[in-house]
Amino acid sequence: MQPQSGIARPLDFSYQTNRIIVLLALTALLVSAAASALAGTGIVETLIRGPGAALAVFLTWALCREIDPDHDLSALLAAAMTTGALLILSIPDIPTLLWALLVIRVVNRTTGRAATTIDLIFVLLLTLWPLSRGFLPAGPIAATAFFLDGRSKDPARHRLPFAVVALLATAVALLATPVHLGAPTPAAGIGIAAATVLFIPAIAASKTVHSREDSGDRPLDPGRLMTGQALALATALSAVTTDPAALAPLWAAILAAGLWHAALAVQGR
Repeated sequence: MQPQSGIARPLDFSYQTNRIIVLLALTALLVSAAASALAGTGIVETLIRGPGAALAVFLTWALCREIDPDHDLSALLAAAMTTGALLILSIPDIPTLLWALLVIRVVNRTTGRAATTIDLIFVLLLTLWPLSRGFLPAGPIAATAFFLDGRSKDPARHRLPFAVVALLATAVALLATPVHLGAPTPAAGIGIAAATVLFIPAIAASKTVHSREDSGDRPLDPGRLMTGQALALATALSAVTTDPAALAPLWAAILAAGLWHAALAVQGR
């Protein structure tokens, strides 16, 4: 029997927050498509922007659930932030956001299962997308996730070859892909700094985690969770000099998790 995926998480509609995010994503689709149509952008762009907005909102929520699993509402806050941001920003880089989500799942194991060989091959192939677009840190980040999955609690076997291939792909991309560096706008820079400062205490607080694996057998491992959080922050920071707006949903997730932790700290919880 084929092992069950360690990075796929089916959406359980028995949870109210899961139903809410689907409705929010559908709302983003309709609003974004309608706005594009009213602006006269053409049917093709309208058909692209609507689903793109829905996916951006959903992936924001999913990313925040990975980096702040104890708090359902912080993920909805992150999704709401992205919904608002899409009124002024272009559609973010959906494949790279999906890549980031799966890389985090490889190492934090929120599913309760180790990534299968097929999972790893898929993540490795998906890593080629950000590399091809000049986001060269994607290779080392994926390699780090593979390596640490084989060194953390309940280590998985045969991770080193995947890490090596990810680094080799980075070397090839470095030679073949032009890299354009820049700086974020002052407003974006302030937001990035604030999100980072707020999120670091949230990482430290994850030494105590109450959420359980999807299988329900065991609580999440704090070490793996904190590793996934650190990789999420490293991914977002690595994009600052290339195109921070492309990963705006990841920043929304980081900021929402940090704000939620700060609010709980103020309340003494």
